[in-house]
Amino acid sequence: MIRFSREQMLALENTSMHRFISRVVDELPGYRGPVVAGRTRTTLFQAATTAVEHGQSFDLESERALFLFTNITVSLGAYFFTDPALPWARDIVNDGSYLTNEMIDDLWNAYTEYCEFVMGPDADAIFPEPAYARFLALPPPPPDDGTFAPVIADMAALWPEKVSHLAPDALREHILGAGKRAAALGIKDHGARVWFCRIAFLIGQSFDADPLHDWALPALQNRQRLPDTDVASALRTSFIENVIQPALAWQSEPETPEAPDNDNNGDT
Repeated sequence: MIRFSREQMLALENTSMHRFISRVVDELPGYRGPVVAGRTRTTLFQAATTAVEHGQSFDLESERALFLFTNITVSLGAYFFTDPALPWARDIVNDGSYLTNEMIDDLWNAYTEYCEFVMGPDADAIFPEPAYARFLALPPPPPDDGTFAPVIADMAALWPEKVSHLAPDALREHILGAGKRAAALGIKDHGARVWFCRIAFLIGQSFDADPLHDWALPALQNRQRLPDTDVASALRTSFIENVIQPALAWQSEPETPEAPDNDNNGDT
């Protein structure tokens, strides 16, 4: 009888998981093309690995469940389940009544309904194309009057469909959280924080910690030696070049892949 040591078993498990994540990375462009457009394979592998680790922390074990969870993650952000702008996701993943793998069906259904509401009824609408276009034409941030009102109005102009989907308190909590993240990074200028919040509203409150958005690191790493306005300008430019332009270019292609089948993808 062959006996494996604990180290050998872990090595086998890691090899199997590496192969699974590699398959996920291979398939992501076909399912979430505009969301992952322009990313390197290394970036996608890191993003998928993070998504799988988060999925496993919510008792998702099957390949099907982890594949669907990864699709949601690259679409909404690595930490979507903590984002106040996605309260439905927080409620589902924190519901302790689910058995292993059961949660993914409710999460996937809620995600697809959310996409239809905020991104358009088209089955291929998996990123906010109109909001991306609006971002390109945004004016300078509104002045700070000591209230949330100007920033809330700014978000409503950027992505009205998402704002209408949110309770006022949830929107304020999201803006406040994004502003605090910017402050923690050393960004003190009001206008620079608003640019940070604008990007966070489009791709996730914690985008600065999301491996899919590693393009943000160079701009943020310069925050100690550049004025906040220059950091915000670099962040905006990098967001346009690495997220908006590749997504819009992909969307202009003549054919768009179908969404993942909720009944397939290797249930194990």
